[in-house]
Amino acid sequence: MYDTAVRPIIDQVLDGYNGTVFAYGQTASGKTHTMYGPVNDQELQGMVPRMLRTIFTWIENSSMENEFSVVIQMAEVYMEKINDLLDPVKVDLSIREDKVNGPYIKDISDHWCLNEQDVYDLIVKGGKNRHIGASKMNQKSSRSHVVFTLSLRNNNHLMGKVKNSKLHLVDLAGSEAIGSSGTVGKRAKEGNSIN
Repeated sequence: MYDTAVRPIIDQVLDGYNGTVFAYGQTASGKTHTMYGPVNDQELQGMVPRMLRTIFTWIENSSMENEFSVVIQMAEVYMEKINDLLDPVKVDLSIREDKVNGPYIKDISDHWCLNEQDVYDLIVKGGKNRHIGASKMNQKSSRSHVVFTLSLRNNNHLMGKVKNSKLHLVDLAGSEAIGSSGTVGKRAKEGNSIN
């Protein structure tokens, strides 16, 4: 699945284009598992670890005239509000647009990473801050959408060229019918917001 559906997007990001990968489906269908999986299991790991390995291997094998930077952001959309999962005091952030760089989340924190492990550490940190809750369909149901953004800058000193690209990885909370999920009160309101 990675080689067929995702690798072509990563190749374009490495060439300076923006790309997005969505995980969408009903609650408890395996979206988060498909995106992340067991990170340390090379055979069963999800799309994100495979993408990161491809990106950092490409950086390591690039010629010396290229200088790279990798910056991570991790946002959550919960109950129609945008929160910074890597700096949890930043809540209810707003979307703005820049004429040059396009849409962005105002005041979201940037985190520079030198290697895959730096990114994994941020994924774990952000995952701990994500809203989850139990329903009849899933004991650890994601109650929010997560947008993980990797910004890649490639500055080629020999050619005098700079390529900027962004990879957005979107793990949507599962769509659910209130009757099937058995949610009430706050959980039911979350379900309505998710849908």
